[in-house]
Amino acid sequence: MMLDYGSIQGTCNVPQQWTVNLPDGNEVNLGKWLNSQRATRDSTLTEAHKALLQRLVDNGMFQWNWRDIWERHFGRLLVYGARTGTCNVPAEWTESLPNWKVHLGRWLVHQRQSRDTFMTEEHKTKLQRLVDTGMLRWNMDVPQGQK
Repeated sequence: MMLDYGSIQGTCNVPQQWTVNLPDGNEVNLGKWLNSQRATRDSTLTEAHKALLQRLVDNGMFQWNWRDIWERHFGRLLVYGARTGTCNVPAEWTESLPNWKVHLGRWLVHQRQSRDTFMTEEHKTKLQRLVDTGMLRWNMDVPQGQK
């Protein structure tokens, strides 16, 4: 299931809320399962399972640490901004890199949506700096210069 997700999305970093329906009709929260694999990496995760996930890490398809994923996307946002003059990535914008497909637009939509809920202060501050320089807008429905 995770590999199916990866072949479609270009990454095996499944969002926590991602669920899939099994052929028997049962629903599995693949995102929560993956987070439990991350959490048990150094304790109860078997060496065999750890090796399978590590292979995905080595191929650029998976990150053990969510913080690394956020920083990687933020770095791509800065590259996009330097290239285009704005960090307001279109919602469907995807960049293909070696061994990694970045759904940068979807990531930014998610950042905007999570700003006032569960975004960390550190991430909010980094994005706010882009807002303060005019490179990013929190709300694309509000004309530039208005809050």
